Amino acid sequence: MPRQCRGISLSVHPRGLDECSKVQLLLSCVKALNSLNRPTTPRADARYQEYIRNLDNTGDQVIAGFRDLTTKDENAAISLVDQIRTSDLRTFALIGILSGLNDLIAKNED
Repeated sequence: MPRQCRGISLSVHPRGLDECSKVQLLLSCVKALNSLNRPTTPRADARYQEYIRNLDNTGDQVIAGFRDLTTKDENAAISLVDQIRTSDLRTFALIGILSGLNDLIAKNED
C-alpha cells in the first residue's frame, strides 16, 4: 500500500457529524480505497506482506463503518457496498452489514 494511503481512517463516529455527513465520509473512503492497487510483487516480498497487514487493519475500519451505517440505513449500506471494487474490502463491508443487521435484530427482540 502506498505510504500516503496508510492510516486512512474509515471511522464514521466523529463527534458533531450528522448521519448524511457520515455517509459522505464513508463514500469518500470507499473512493480512496478503490484507487489503491494490489502489489504485483511475489507474496513473500516485504511490500506485499505490508499490503496484507494494512488491508487487515483497514478491514476492521470498513467493518465498523458499514456496521454503523447499517444500523442507521441498511439500504444505503447495501448500495454503498456495491461501489467497492476490491473483493477483499467488499467482503469486510459485507461482514459489517451482517453485523449491523444482527444488531438491529437484537434491538428489535428487546
